[in-house]
Amino acid sequence: MNENKGVPANDVLRSYLASATPQMNEETVIQGEHWRIGILSEALVRVEWSESGLFEDHATQIVMNRSFGRTPKFHVTHNSDNLVVIETPALTLSYNKKPFSSEGLSVAAKRSTSHYRIWHYGDGDHNGNLGGTARTLDQCDGATTLDKGVASRHGWAVIDDSHSNVWRDMPTIPDGPSQGKANPYGVWLTPRSHQETDIYIFAHGNEYASAVQDLYRLTGPQPLLPRWALGNWWSRYYRYSQSEYEQLMRGFREENLPFSVAVLDMDWHLVDIPAQYGHGWTGYTWNKELFPDPPAFLKSLHDMGMHVTLNDHPRDGYRSFEDGYAEAAQAMGIDPDSGATVNFDIADPLFLRTSMHMHHRLEKQGVDFWWIDWQQGSLSREPGLDPLWMLDHAHYCDSGRDGHWPLTFSRYAGVGSHRYPVGFSGDTVISWDSLKFQPYFTATASNVGYGWWSHDIGGHMLGTRDDELEARWFWLGTFSPINRLHSSASDFLTKDPRSFAEPARSSMSAALRFRQRMLPYLYSMNWRAHEAGLPVVEPLYWVHSDPEAYAFHDEFYFGTQLLVAPIVDPADEFTGMGSAQVWLPAASDNAPVMSGEMLREADSKGAIIPKDAAAGDTSHIDASTTTEASAPHLWFDIFTGRAYEAPQARHLRVFRPLNQIPVFARSGTVLPLLPDTAQALQAGTSNPRALEVLLIPGASGSFELVEDDGIYQPDSSQIHTARTRLTWNWQAGTFHVSSPQFSSQQQAGILPDSRNWSVCVRGVARPDNLEQIRAYATNASGQRSEVAAHASYDERTLSLLVSCEAVASSAELDVDLPGLKIATNPLVSDAFDVLNRAKINTLTKDLAMNEISRFGVGALASFAALERDNTREQVAGEPPIWKSHMPSTVIAALAEVLTRS
Repeated sequence: MNENKGVPANDVLRSYLASATPQMNEETVIQGEHWRIGILSEALVRVEWSESGLFEDHATQIVMNRSFGRTPKFHVTHNSDNLVVIETPALTLSYNKKPFSSEGLSVAAKRSTSHYRIWHYGDGDHNGNLGGTARTLDQCDGATTLDKGVASRHGWAVIDDSHSNVWRDMPTIPDGPSQGKANPYGVWLTPRSHQETDIYIFAHGNEYASAVQDLYRLTGPQPLLPRWALGNWWSRYYRYSQSEYEQLMRGFREENLPFSVAVLDMDWHLVDIPAQYGHGWTGYTWNKELFPDPPAFLKSLHDMGMHVTLNDHPRDGYRSFEDGYAEAAQAMGIDPDSGATVNFDIADPLFLRTSMHMHHRLEKQGVDFWWIDWQQGSLSREPGLDPLWMLDHAHYCDSGRDGHWPLTFSRYAGVGSHRYPVGFSGDTVISWDSLKFQPYFTATASNVGYGWWSHDIGGHMLGTRDDELEARWFWLGTFSPINRLHSSASDFLTKDPRSFAEPARSSMSAALRFRQRMLPYLYSMNWRAHEAGLPVVEPLYWVHSDPEAYAFHDEFYFGTQLLVAPIVDPADEFTGMGSAQVWLPAASDNAPVMSGEMLREADSKGAIIPKDAAAGDTSHIDASTTTEASAPHLWFDIFTGRAYEAPQARHLRVFRPLNQIPVFARSGTVLPLLPDTAQALQAGTSNPRALEVLLIPGASGSFELVEDDGIYQPDSSQIHTARTRLTWNWQAGTFHVSSPQFSSQQQAGILPDSRNWSVCVRGVARPDNLEQIRAYATNASGQRSEVAAHASYDERTLSLLVSCEAVASSAELDVDLPGLKIATNPLVSDAFDVLNRAKINTLTKDLAMNEISRFGVGALASFAALERDNTREQVAGEPPIWKSHMPSTVIAALAEVLTRS
């Protein structure tokens, strides 16, 4: 096997810069003595002013690439009044060749219809910017102020890079305690050698995804995450012992609660230290009273299929009580016998190298990556060098040495931080307000390209015990980029589902299991995020131009196939259910784009990727055997199978019990999952031997399943992948699994020899004859043979399930599903469920159910007339006094059922 041996530890910073293209394409540069303009893309321009006439061509903390490998279309005119005008299909730039001023420099975003579509130098954004993200949510109880992103309703956004430090070759260290010594990395960040104004104007109009794709081209792509990072993470600030932690993880496995990452907060190391050393917040020495055998402990977690990260608060450097202190002191020129502290100094390359060696010592024991928990501000000895930024960059680069898959876990440090996943958003207060802010916070982070946020799911600190809140938060975690449970150091705070009463316990457990089931989908979205520059979470307004797409802050796209509307408010007292205000786009409207050959080819040519690429190319499919006319105007709840008509965008309030979250998929959706079995969920995060594909009826579609051998390569095009096209032809009633397409001759170690395939068509009526369902496998020689197919039907979720066992992974699979029809809305039974759950007068329930049984959706007009209030005195022999009242929330819950379709 051609394994990547990785980058040597001393070359990790230089190697990261190897693929950078910091110089602009000369063909796209227009300049004078003191000014320079670069047309980086049709919608992105760089403008510089330098009194000295010197301009910056080095990579900076933010900017890695200024040549995108192609020459955009543009036209330059030098007017007689000394004005230069640059036209591209997306913008018009006008500049008077003088020091930048609001009168002399402007950019008009042609693809915007805003009254403020013209940017003048120095302009604020007139509140048009749609927000980016924030450094931390520490101690937030609800919303916090967001930095700006590159998406703006006015059509333009600006990144000022004037004060970023730059990367330079530096063989020796120029100043500080290590002055004159050899720089172990050979490169370093330094302040610019000259002063200049250096800004980038994104004039993409309302094409927000395109703006973020240009941001990735400018600053570097989202890296690929290892597959195991997309499972569930267990974290708790708690003084576990080695045996307690191992027992906890074994208990999770026994309960079929899958976790793939173990996060150990600071109590893994010594925290009760002698007073002369200060606080025990920083530490690099195992607490042997709690963890008597760290290597054995880490091995036990690895044997359970988990990867491990340890918390690191690096503020206090290395003190003399630490294991490895003598080595660190000697490396820094300190006499170990002196006991002098090796002080934290992120501006010193020698200190950074020494620090990395200290971490390597622990990594050799089995630590997989580090939680860099820096909380001490943004200043260092070097002007402009934020310690958090440098820690993120250095640890991410260093973690990829010697063939390891690079990963770090830290806070956001500004534009470009997407290059260092995964993000730690900080210690939120446990409250409904905190939960309500997180969907919006996660979606807006995509506006600055920060696609891999990890929140303290369930909240971190304070708050009041609320089982409902925890269960709802777990379901948001299921549909978050990273799902990491966490809580603070209190015996009363834990996210273990087994510590909660029913029905919260079952709901929380189901959320964790469904997250694990989504690994095949999530890992394909991981590749899409890296290759196409499209984060896994997208705000609605990235996809839809309707003004109302901006108003639904709690709702977002999760990858290409799912529309998620988490419930972030307590349940209503009458219905007993939580609800969400949902905006359903017209189901035939554009969807997020899928990855695949077409998308990669389009992006390589610099084209704006068409939004209708999501469904895949099904033009080759013979639709002559149509079983039912296409119904592309439908959305389906992926858990219940209920269909919602949306020929046009519509608003509705949807109600769900504690064990459900509103997640919708449009007709034609193809969603690869793990089967809902203990065997599949406990098999770990490797490429599975069993797959279930959820199909949504009413239209045709396809999905490209991406898998790889798990061996990291710095050039992702060299990672050995298998791409399998899953094609759903609703009209023909067929589902097709293509033979996998491998990226190289190296195919061993990617896929299992054979697979069990399950096909679940959700939201269809029970077929008249299950025995007519057939499956066929075609091998590499073209030989076609029938595969045993077992078919069943689930009335509860309106689902047809077909399973085929032991199909060779190299073979094509065809499943014939004749006679399928979209299920009729089961409004009577679903309305009964709403009323049965409702905490209202039984007489009211009887009256309402009678109306529904008689008139169906027409019963809505009757509900307001069900009020009965007989307040007269009881008279002997007369009918009893009775009362009826239909609360508005119960009416709303029934309206959802009756008007779905």
